[in-house]
Amino acid sequence: MTIALAAAQLVEAQRIAIRVPPDETEQYYLVSFDQSRASEKDVEHWMKFARSGYYSAGVSLSGCDKSAATRMKKDLESTRRVSDQLDSETYPPQLSPVVAYLRRQLRLQLWLGAQEIRFAETGALPKSDAYGMPACRATAERATHERANGGCSVIGSWTNCILRSSAPRLGRYPNAQFKAFLNEKGIRILKWEGIGD
Repeated sequence: MTIALAAAQLVEAQRIAIRVPPDETEQYYLVSFDQSRASEKDVEHWMKFARSGYYSAGVSLSGCDKSAATRMKKDLESTRRVSDQLDSETYPPQLSPVVAYLRRQLRLQLWLGAQEIRFAETGALPKSDAYGMPACRATAERATHERANGGCSVIGSWTNCILRSSAPRLGRYPNAQFKAFLNEKGIRILKWEGIGD
């Protein structure tokens, strides 16, 4: 009994907790890990693939006029850089389903951001979604008509329609595979702090 307790205390002594990302962002994970099984650098790197990690990027819809287009173009370029980084990323093979999902998600976000910018500049939306499906045609027509009359409220409904219609082809974040990978490496998520949580 004493040996088992001493072994458990030794294992716990090797565990440390870190904030990922380590900077003072509003969104972060607090994780603990066994230093004998993973380095802090590796843990920070692997947590970039988390559901709300570094590779969960997109363009914030910030209006539908030309000044909004300028702001959204900066977001789009940032999302494009994140997507390019993911394409050149190295990762353990166990994370392949996670990376495949994140790539699909980023492609959708890039397409959606480009359409929202085009709408802010021209008032026009495509008649189909990112996969060529006409699911949101009626909402696109309402948004275009409203924009022609100086309004801007329907674009959010169009964005939500696109996200809903794309969900079956996008799939779900492979949470089980990510958790299994973390467990294999001795990593525990202690806390997620997100905007609005």
